Amino acid sequence: MQEVEEWLAPLTYEEFWREIDPNGLQAEDRDYYDCEIARGIPKATILTVLKGEKRLEIIAEQDLKCRHPHAEMLLH
Repeated sequence: MQEVEEWLAPLTYEEFWREIDPNGLQAEDRDYYDCEIARGIPKATILTVLKGEKRLEIIAEQDLKCRHPHAEMLLH
């Protein structure tokens, strides 16, 4: 779990997309978030949400123990 946090934490918005989607297969998702940024939602806010979603996805996929107090209810 700590490795997931350490991997995600320093990533910028652009780095996040390169890391999770190196082949551009999630271009539609990225386009959606790019449009939200263009509408005025702060990039930092969107990046926080994306990192949180990715963290929860990895935790569920790899059946990792999550130490975040609210994550368990989000995984169900």
